[in-house]
Amino acid sequence: MRKIYLLTIFITLLPLSAAQPQSGFQFQVGQGSKRSAKAAQLYQQAQSAMRSRRLQIAQKIFERIIKEYPEDVYAVLSQRMLVDIFRDLNQPEKALELLKQIHDDSNFPDNKNFARKQMLEILYKLNRFREGIELLEKWRKNDKNNRRRSW
Repeated sequence: MRKIYLLTIFITLLPLSAAQPQSGFQFQVGQGSKRSAKAAQLYQQAQSAMRSRRLQIAQKIFERIIKEYPEDVYAVLSQRMLVDIFRDLNQPEKALELLKQIHDDSNFPDNKNFARKQMLEILYKLNRFREGIELLEKWRKNDKNNRRRSW
């Protein structure tokens, strides 16, 4: 019985450990991604504000990064952090709007998958199941069409 219990815990935690970045983790946006020292400094300030639960301050800093450094890797990270802030501030509509923007504007599968997963989680918590199903059908149809074009 104890072995089954430990195995269940291991299997449950395995996906979480795989999702955690390793110490040498480098976030890549793609070829030619830019990294600004000022954007990095602002991002660190925003992260510090998040840890202190000063969410409005963190929100303003993340929005500033997105506005002033739109091509920087920290702008992508800031968008993701803004989604978390909107969820923490119980503003799911703002989170959904930003996630739709991330999904539509990004050419990177990781960003699209992040946005899709977060949108579905928010819609589920809001009991907006029909909207979630419609999004899933739309994505499936678009993905199928995109695969056909690539052949």
